[in-house]
Amino acid sequence: MPSYLGLQTKGGQTMVFVPGFGTDQNAWHKIVPAFADAYRIVLLDHLGSGATDSSALALCHYLNLQPYADVLAHLDVSGTVLVGHSM
Repeated sequence: MPSYLGLQTKGGQTMVFVPGFGTDQNAWHKIVPAFADAYRIVLLDHLGSGATDSSALALCHYLNLQPYADVLAHLDVSGTVLVGHSM
């Protein structure tokens, strides 16, 4: 499962940030404050990067979206705004 950092903020709707290949959730830290008053923020790391197990790295994981859906289900997220780059 990808690692995540869920930031409870003032907003009700969730905004999920997914980093591009070779980066982790830290790529978003300068952008997140602009949305923190309006959204519940969730930052994800891809398998094999950031706080996840680096041995899980495989290029094919970018084609498998189920782990990300599992994180969102675990957080009881529906109707989210998804933000990503280099995807």
